[in-house]
Amino acid sequence: MESVDGHPFAAASYEREGRSRHALFAHAAEAGLVTTLARMGRLAASAPARRELVGDVFLWRPEGPGEAEANAAEARAVLAGAALPRPFRRIVIVVAGPAGMQHFTFRPAAGEATPRRPSSATRTP
Repeated sequence: MESVDGHPFAAASYEREGRSRHALFAHAAEAGLVTTLARMGRLAASAPARRELVGDVFLWRPEGPGEAEANAAEARAVLAGAALPRPFRRIVIVVAGPAGMQHFTFRPAAGEATPRRPSSATRTP
């Protein structure tokens, strides 16, 4: 467990498909997505340079996850403006609420974060 400004992050390093990776995981809580990604970027700066970065951010919305396309667009915009120290191999953003959950996987493409499969947001009753 690591912390940035009191915000807890789980961190793990592992090998997969012959590549070394460093993973960072956080629940956004009251901080919100913008602040959580900024803190994740600060934590990622200390990750070993030889390891690819991956990250997962979890958001809880008590009113429910909302519209998948709107959430994907919001996540894309926030990621485009995030101050990350170097590219992440992938960042997953999960939006959940009482009515279900949506998963968005973003991978670097042409210098911007775009969803791997924009229509792949899932809802789990």
